Amino acid sequence: MPQRQVSSKHALSRHEIPFGVKDYIPPDSYRIKEIENTVLNTFKKWGYSYVITPLLEYLPVYNNGDIGFEDDELVKVIERETGKTMVLRADFTPQLARIVSSKMRSARGPLKLSYSGTVVKHHRNKGKKEIYQAGIELMRAPGINADAEIINIAVDVLKKIGIKDFVISLSHAGFINTLLAQLMLKDNTDDIISLLIQKDYSSIEGMSGLSKEQRKTLELLFELYGEPDEVLSKAKKTFKGTKYNLFINQLHRIVKKIRWFEADNRLILDLREMHSVDYHTGIVFQIFISGYGEELVNGGRYDGFLKKYGYDVPATGFGINLSALLGILPEQ
Repeated sequence: MPQRQVSSKHALSRHEIPFGVKDYIPPDSYRIKEIENTVLNTFKKWGYSYVITPLLEYLPVYNNGDIGFEDDELVKVIERETGKTMVLRADFTPQLARIVSSKMRSARGPLKLSYSGTVVKHHRNKGKKEIYQAGIELMRAPGINADAEIINIAVDVLKKIGIKDFVISLSHAGFINTLLAQLMLKDNTDDIISLLIQKDYSSIEGMSGLSKEQRKTLELLFELYGEPDEVLSKAKKTFKGTKYNLFINQLHRIVKKIRWFEADNRLILDLREMHSVDYHTGIVFQIFISGYGEELVNGGRYDGFLKKYGYDVPATGFGINLSALLGILPEQ
């Protein structure tokens, strides 16, 4: 019986993969698993228990009008059985919020959870992107000591996997959110937030529709970057009020704690920092490594976020980009 002919066009298409994703083959597949094991073992030593989450979630977990993820960021599919919209895992934090609020309320004390796996979403100006990551969530733990703990763990993880030189960038979501609310930008709000996320400060300076006072305040904000003591001093002199004093005091305390457990690497303060995910409310941090253009570690406090899932408890955490480490760490 003659075999059916398959065109080369169709054969070649079977070798393609979707934009923004990748295969990991040996030796990289083994290396990323070794890195992951080191990271998860470090989390375990700090008392964090491992949780496995599903690849698919229903849309309300990520976007129900108040979660903070835009529809155009999410990769969606329709569930055949129900017709409901499902979303490929775009972030672990909403999943952990769902799990804790529905299945772990009876647990005592602070909840310390870790995770690992892929997340997929459309990034602004970057298209769809799959990232293999690991991270932790510390829930039911308020205060600066909890903020310091997760930063300490992030530092410990980097050193355990062989990264010695890095920069910790510290900011406060409450500071910039209060400032933007105070400015009452109205029609310009979304544009300015987008440019702050992209760190495109020059475009903001040239933006029309801003009053002289609004422009001056934003220019003062742009100066709040650099060595912590200098930035905090400038912020204290420039931005007055109870809320600003609270944020500045929190930053001063966390700076002291970070310097105590990590004196070898540079610490900077960036009060201009605006994150693409807007559920953060307090101390926020990123860790950068020379030669890699994006942050390797990203995290911070997100009090009030679990209230959206019916369980109002404080929380903080971070994620580390394991995919990026393949190109950063020397081969062992």
